[in-house]
Amino acid sequence: MRRNGMERFIMGNEQILPKSEHFQLRKLADGVYVAIQTLSGSAGANAGIIDLGGHTVIFDTFLTPKAASELRAAAETLTDHPVTTVINSHHHIDHCWGN
Repeated sequence: MRRNGMERFIMGNEQILPKSEHFQLRKLADGVYVAIQTLSGSAGANAGIIDLGGHTVIFDTFLTPKAASELRAAAETLTDHPVTTVINSHHHIDHCWGN
């Protein structure tokens, strides 16, 4: 399945998470993911994705709009729902310049 330029694969019961040069996704629990910055990308910090059923939350939006755009695409691919809420933990640029 392809959504917003991101591939979504499920092999058996194991979900293969979307990939980005800016972050690596890890599943923490059902519907909860962490996006961990890569050293080669421009995320600049870590972020989160939370699936609330019909709503998707992104927690922090990274340092750059490009990384944030890929985070949004990954979130919508994972949840099959649009991002409805963005929460910025604080005002430092590495957490909110992707807005």
